[in-house]
Amino acid sequence: MRTIFLRGENLLLSPLSEKQDLRAYARWINDQDITLFMASGRFPLTLGDLKAYVRSYRISSNGMLLGIFTNKGKRHIGNIALHGIDWRNRNGEIGIIIGDPRGRGKGYSKEAIQLVVDHAFGKLHLHKLTAG
Repeated sequence: MRTIFLRGENLLLSPLSEKQDLRAYARWINDQDITLFMASGRFPLTLGDLKAYVRSYRISSNGMLLGIFTNKGKRHIGNIALHGIDWRNRNGEIGIIIGDPRGRGKGYSKEAIQLVVDHAFGKLHLHKLTAG
């Protein structure tokens, strides 16, 4: 059973684990068309690299990495991160990827971002967020 961290009308946001199947994520992050405007994708990443990356978020106190799953079908369509949290100045950055082409153009990015923004301001008491 997947741990649901945040729930929206159409989406579930759940922490990723290095123990789950990350092959789709590896395809997305290594696809130059998907990562065209992202900081990711400049160098090829292996499955091992991604597992270490996911693990680093699990133990981080400065960010979180969540998988974006559809409510219907529980399909993993992308990921969203809240990272670089500066607790002293109360700010952080959001990054998002909708890697599954079937998840694009449906408003999922907007919904996922709103869920994370609400959490960041309401629960973490951050004052400023930027997006990369």
